[in-house]
Amino acid sequence: MSIFGRNSSTGIAALECSTDTMWAGKFTLIENGTVSRMDAYLIRGNANNAKLLIYDDGGAGGKPGTLKGYTNTIALPVEGGTNWYGAEMTTPLSLPAGDYWLTAVGDEDSGPDLRADVGSGLISKQVGSNFYAAPPNPWGEEDGSVVANPSIYATYEAGAGTYPVGLLKKGLVSGFHCFMSGYLSAKVAEKDPLKLPDGTPF
Repeated sequence: MSIFGRNSSTGIAALECSTDTMWAGKFTLIENGTVSRMDAYLIRGNANNAKLLIYDDGGAGGKPGTLKGYTNTIALPVEGGTNWYGAEMTTPLSLPAGDYWLTAVGDEDSGPDLRADVGSGLISKQVGSNFYAAPPNPWGEEDGSVVANPSIYATYEAGAGTYPVGLLKKGLVSGFHCFMSGYLSAKVAEKDPLKLPDGTPF
């Protein structure tokens, strides 16, 4: 398994990812892959639950566009504090190589905050309401952007987009195997045909 995003918890910035404000960080998936899980370094705040999401870069100028997928609900226990939190995707997400925006959303209007390092990277801000129940899709016109690198990443298995070809190859090989098995069986029968108990060829 591989990751894309940022798996370091260093940084001094705290970006609010509440039910009415979201910050998404831009990262590059260098190969086709199937995303199975996402993790983020979150400052809990008042939120009880969170989700992590992936947007494509189909927005104006390569900004966040269409929501591609999100995780199952992540419980944020009071005693958990600031920590890494993660969950499996609701459905494994096959993505082609390219740029994507990773973000988090909580179920309260204060927190969680996404830890980020400043000085590099790009983050897009979106402001609205009820994002936890209904994340913006598409992202829409951003409400601001900053140079920062958030602590969030996706875990994936390389090879998304190759499975149909693989299945096709498997089917061809299986078909060829069946063909050859039938062909060889026919040849064997031709050389030494089966006979009924009375000696009549079958």
